[in-house]
Amino acid sequence: MPPGDYTFQLQVLKKDLTWTEPITLLSVYQEPFFYQTNIFILLVGLAVIAIFYSAYITRIRILRAVNQRLEATVVERTEVITQQKESLIRQSADLQSGIRYAQRIQEALLPNRMAITEHLPETFVFYKPKEGVSGDFYWLEVVGDTIYLAVADCTGHGVPGAIMSMLGHTLLTQIVVQDRVLDPADILERLHERTVQQLHQENSEFDVPDGMDVALVAINLTENILHFAGAKRPLVYLKNRELELIKGNRRSIGGMLEGSSRSFSTVTLDLYQVDQFFLFSDGYTDQYGGPKNKKFKSKALYALFEEIADQPILEQRDRLEQVFEEWKWDEEQIDDVLVVGVKLDSIGSKWKQPKQSDTVTSKSVEP
Repeated sequence: MPPGDYTFQLQVLKKDLTWTEPITLLSVYQEPFFYQTNIFILLVGLAVIAIFYSAYITRIRILRAVNQRLEATVVERTEVITQQKESLIRQSADLQSGIRYAQRIQEALLPNRMAITEHLPETFVFYKPKEGVSGDFYWLEVVGDTIYLAVADCTGHGVPGAIMSMLGHTLLTQIVVQDRVLDPADILERLHERTVQQLHQENSEFDVPDGMDVALVAINLTENILHFAGAKRPLVYLKNRELELIKGNRRSIGGMLEGSSRSFSTVTLDLYQVDQFFLFSDGYTDQYGGPKNKKFKSKALYALFEEIADQPILEQRDRLEQVFEEWKWDEEQIDDVLVVGVKLDSIGSKWKQPKQSDTVTSKSVEP
């Protein structure tokens, strides 16, 4: 019965089945149970609030503990990342220092402009490594009355290519200067043998496909003749603005032994037939760019050679660089670039009149 005041009317049924008079009134007060009191309700409310508050405080403490652990983890990871970053910076600095050092060594090996112009006064070199060091190199030596000039394109670029280029440069000097192998075809054959030997490519256990493509000329100032041999690189020359092309043999130096059964050939030209010649790697022609992002290609380079033929030698180089940069634009340079151009107007006794028998000859020319 709910709490409150109650009044009961009481009558008694007698034996004769009549009710007593008068009606008796009985007042009763029903006290509430404790759980029905305001105090209990207040206490329950306070308990609920306390429970929620305790849960909230506990949650906050848990979150703070989690955040502290996360912050500690972040700090720890940040320290690790910072250390890794500093290590990478040091490694990068060491690598860049090594590349600069290798670049100085490579530049010391390459003929400087004074050495070149001493023997070939009207010569330009457009040399643009993809990275600090290059897999392309040019080489010059003089033996007796003969000037030897080579342009080589080694496998790869950057440091690996530079190592190959220094090997090629050293071997060429040994073969020509020390061993006195003087015919261009024989020089390339010996260069191939030495490269295979140095890189252990004759042993099938070593998978070293590295090698190089080379264009080599020998200018004999006494006989007024130019000898050429090429390993997958051509000789381009001009006479009276007419461009001529002599392809190299379809065989590389070193690398896989495919095509090694083919012999290198020497092609001979009388100097009066040549106003200017060009030796170059494939970096210029393989560069992507232009409005359709295509390769520059050999045909365009040959047309450019014809265009610049009448210009002074250094202006030729500037024009080649300008065209290359305009073609490449914002594309990445994909390979090392090397172009060497030589005008023969001022070399030795070139202006001897040719004999009636003077012709273009060759030694074991490959079709």
